[in-house]
Amino acid sequence: MSNYDGAHRELEKALAAEPNNSEYLSHMGMVWMARREMDSAIHYFERSYELDPHSINQGLWAAGACVKDRRWDEAEMWADRYIANRPEHKYGYFRKADVYLYGRGDLNKARSILEEGLNHVRNPSDLTAMRWLVEYCSRDYERALNVLQSDTSRHYLAMGYTYRLMRESENAMACFDSARARLEILAEVRPDDSEHYSDLGLAYAALGMKDEAIRAGEKGSEMTPIKSTLLSEGEDRLRDLALIRTELGDSDEAIKQLETLLSIPGYLTRWGLRLDPRYDPLRDHPRFKKLVGTLE
Repeated sequence: MSNYDGAHRELEKALAAEPNNSEYLSHMGMVWMARREMDSAIHYFERSYELDPHSINQGLWAAGACVKDRRWDEAEMWADRYIANRPEHKYGYFRKADVYLYGRGDLNKARSILEEGLNHVRNPSDLTAMRWLVEYCSRDYERALNVLQSDTSRHYLAMGYTYRLMRESENAMACFDSARARLEILAEVRPDDSEHYSDLGLAYAALGMKDEAIRAGEKGSEMTPIKSTLLSEGEDRLRDLALIRTELGDSDEAIKQLETLLSIPGYLTRWGLRLDPRYDPLRDHPRFKKLVGTLE
């Protein structure tokens, strides 16, 4: 029995006593979302929103569930509602940009949404990772570099990927090595954080350190199994492992993992695979062509 089974039972009791409690309804939606039962999740999020449309999280969970279920029109509607209620928060712009990047492959529209967010959010740097991805997928590398201004391991990884496609191999390797050095320290300081191991695996792979890359990537994925969490950490770790295997030339295993991710609700989409340059080594593989051949 999972923790979600116990939570479900307790919430059923709570809702029997208070059927119009928006917080209980929202929590029930989260339980169904964790179980990847998106119809039920969205149903509860909708009911919660109707009762309390101005609460900070109302609409956001519904938008996220619709994105994960690849319901793009509904996701955009909920993202617009959230932006209307909370224009100063980054999450509505993220979800709406997701619709256009991952759901429709419209990079120009995704960019314009993020630019709109820059005029409203409290901390514009919160949008940096998404802005970099849009420019990177647009293959506008100078613009991609220009949005990367903070001094973090993830930004060094992003800079490395960008410089590599600009054929500036020396700069690329320096960035990957800076990411490696920082991530090795982070993995020691916070050994319970699976993201650090996955990112470290990506850095090792880019540096050609095959054995270390596989060990780190597999550790990150094993620490956060794909069905263990409410949010997308498990999916992210498996996607990172697929990217590591792509980098190292293990195409069949990478595609197997991508097939798994596309078969369940999640943020990976065929448009994402088509647009992201990190999957370029797979482009000529027959299974990859089949995987991205039919768009949502």
